[in-house]
Amino acid sequence: MLVIGGFAQSLSMFAVQAAVSRGAGRIVYVDDDPARLAKAKSLGAEVHEAAKGLAIKPVGRFPIVIDAAATDASIMLAFRSAEPNGICQRMYGDFLETTPVPLRHMYGVGITFRVSRVNVRAELPACVDHVEAGHFHPEHVITRRVRFEDAHEAIGDPTIRVAFVRDGIE
Repeated sequence: MLVIGGFAQSLSMFAVQAAVSRGAGRIVYVDDDPARLAKAKSLGAEVHEAAKGLAIKPVGRFPIVIDAAATDASIMLAFRSAEPNGICQRMYGDFLETTPVPLRHMYGVGITFRVSRVNVRAELPACVDHVEAGHFHPEHVITRRVRFEDAHEAIGDPTIRVAFVRDGIE
């Protein structure tokens, strides 16, 4: 699996950690930020540093590619890195109305492309099982936990990744 890191910092780290906890064979993380590369490596990924803007040739072909950078360069890297009949998952769209997508290449390789939010309610039980079993450690990614009522102040700091908790539940 390939994870292209960037704007969705915590999502890319959760993807790495989820792949590790589920026993994925090879997890590769590409980014242009040294701190995120170090974090991904500490979570168990093989890391490859890209030039600023993710200007890099593919570091291999992968059955699953996660694009958490949401740039034109990252989506092109994702498509070029997918193996035949591979899946590219973009964590979210960028902030532009349209994004260039190389349909001819995707058709020729047989790439399935998904853009969506994770269905948390459907996936949460399996994640909780992995946390309880000691295979998944969200505390290694989340830097601070706050009550929902305090979220507005916490989100004001761009270095903080926030997880919301209900009162009395940790």
